Amino acid sequence: LLLQKCGLDDDKAGAIGPAIGANAKSLRKLDLWGNDSLTAAGWQALLGGLADGALEELLLQKCGLDDDKAGAIGPAIGANAKSLRKLDLWGNDSLTAAGWQALLGGLADGALEELLLQKCG
Repeated sequence: LLLQKCGLDDDKAGAIGPAIGANAKSLRKLDLWGNDSLTAAGWQALLGGLADGALEELLLQKCGLDDDKAGAIGPAIGANAKSLRKLDLWGNDSLTAAGWQALLGGLADGALEELLLQKCG
């Protein structure tokens, strides 16, 4: 599912999130590059349905991630740790160590093969 630079905001995320959740078992790639207007609540609405999903690629380049947003996204990443092969976080330079922990802490026993962190500060 490609949603690059779609101008997603929290309202749109609330509308799209249920469809993503309904397809969590078959969704393999989710590209959200350049959607930097979502708050933590918007990210939760968008990705909250990905629990026990089969996501293999999650692309979050230039999404303006900060620690609060990382806390909302982290559970979805952890829920897909067994299948997630590629995680691209290029251009998110506002995360502190706590944000990185929230975002990536669930990957300890995962299947990640490619983690892209260019221009992340």
